[in-house]
Amino acid sequence: MKKLIFIFIIATLSCCNSGEARSFEKVLDSADKKSFRILVSDDLEEKRLQALVDKKPDVATSIAKKQIKELTALIDDIAKKDVSGLEGGVVLQEKALNYYRGYLQLKKVDLNEAELMTISMGEDTTMVTTAVSNMSHVPFNRMKIYRIITENDQAMHTERQKFKETYNIP
Repeated sequence: MKKLIFIFIIATLSCCNSGEARSFEKVLDSADKKSFRILVSDDLEEKRLQALVDKKPDVATSIAKKQIKELTALIDDIAKKDVSGLEGGVVLQEKALNYYRGYLQLKKVDLNEAELMTISMGEDTTMVTTAVSNMSHVPFNRMKIYRIITENDQAMHTERQKFKETYNIP
């Protein structure tokens, strides 16, 4: 009888973990879709870049701030999910957070670029010179962040595959 109760308890806990795992997987799927919309599909990025070309840094600043706000909310959604009871959950959560934090850093570089452009269009020659000099660092910073994002993407993908295999999630 004790064995039967023990097996029932293990089966119940296993089912709960599987449900929690599927719930976390849905959070990650949702984050993927939201990030795609924020970074690509809603045309904000194209508008931000066009604003820089058209020398409208105030528009580019506004768009970058909106993207930062949305990415921050996405990161918060992942961070608030309790995955402590899931095998591999904490590691996967951290890998996902690092990945999306990389994109957040990239958007902060975009914001910085727009702010520097605003300063460079000003009247104060000292500030203009400094801003132009600082703008030369933007591509290097962006490249560095892209490398980090790529590394984090690979790490997250590997952990996500392990997680899906552990909980038999298609």
